[in-house]
Amino acid sequence: YAKSLNYFFIHSSESDMYLKSIDEQIEEEFISSNKTNMAQSKKCPPQLNTVYGVYSTKTKKYYRIRLLEQSKLNSDFYSVFYLDYGETGLVEFKDLILISDTVQQYVPQAICCKLYGFSDKDSQFEKSFSIFRGYLENQKPFLATIYKEFSFKNKITN
Repeated sequence: YAKSLNYFFIHSSESDMYLKSIDEQIEEEFISSNKTNMAQSKKCPPQLNTVYGVYSTKTKKYYRIRLLEQSKLNSDFYSVFYLDYGETGLVEFKDLILISDTVQQYVPQAICCKLYGFSDKDSQFEKSFSIFRGYLENQKPFLATIYKEFSFKNKITN
């Protein structure tokens, strides 16, 4: 996912294994809870900046999300951040799944990155961004050194 040269997400080469494991663990917890979602658990309202699970009928996968804010247009929906993919979206309250602290605290698989030395005020910015985005979206190999410390609720350090 690439929004700009100053804000994009990548995965490590081992992330597929972790993403599959996270999906399976959320599914296992959901099934063992007799498929109880947030609405059924009577734990209302959901807490913003808290990690939940959600199931996508489109991809048939479970995802970890962080609630960002309640939709101003429809109070049944929340703006969310997909921790392991670096994308945002809208999720309906009834689709939120409670997940264990253990699964909540796994290191996010999406690594937020920023390229230094580029400015959106630079005349070459659009051309550079277009080329770089093409590399990311077409999964072309490129060499990068990442210097990043990430902490999530002061519990995770990567």
